[in-house]
Amino acid sequence: MKYRSRQEIIQNLLLILEIEPSKKTNLMYGAMLSFEQMKEYGQLLLDKGLMANNGKIFHLTAKGAKALSLFRELNELLSVNPEVETKVARIAEIRRTRFP
Repeated sequence: MKYRSRQEIIQNLLLILEIEPSKKTNLMYGAMLSFEQMKEYGQLLLDKGLMANNGKIFHLTAKGAKALSLFRELNELLSVNPEVETKVARIAEIRRTRFP
């Protein structure tokens, strides 16, 4: 697997949460992260207020939605491949059906 930047990983997590509130395990599998990486990025997103949790379910906050919008705008300005969101959405859908 190719190296992913912190920005790409954070964007992937936010994209998954935009589609559907998720458990930590589903986020981890959907974003293809190890348990240790998920702990690190999960805590970062919680600390920054980009996601919140109600018990075991994590959801996107208004601030997280704004950040995702800014990521999309930046990707558009930099002409990043628009298929990234499609791939993440497809992976999230597969994970949802395999790990309900």
